[in-house]
Amino acid sequence: MSQKREMRFEEAMKIALGFQSKIEDLCKKIEIAGSLSRKEPIVHNIDFAPIPSKQDLPKWKSLLQERLEKNRRQIYLHWRHDL
Repeated sequence: MSQKREMRFEEAMKIALGFQSKIEDLCKKIEIAGSLSRKEPIVHNIDFAPIPSKQDLPKWKSLLQERLEKNRRQIYLHWRHDL
């Protein structure tokens, strides 16, 4: 089970915008969703609502997963630094 962690809105939005910029070329459109879009002061996770740019959904999911894995450590370290 993962530990639930709270993050300030500003810090979460900074991470969300950074990751969004790394995957936006894979999307026709992508929006930040969930508690960030509602501008809640405390965030527990970062949600996106993407529309794939590729009609081949399995290929798109694979490319997205590669980007996530490539950036996971950087996101984690950024988050840990804020503890």
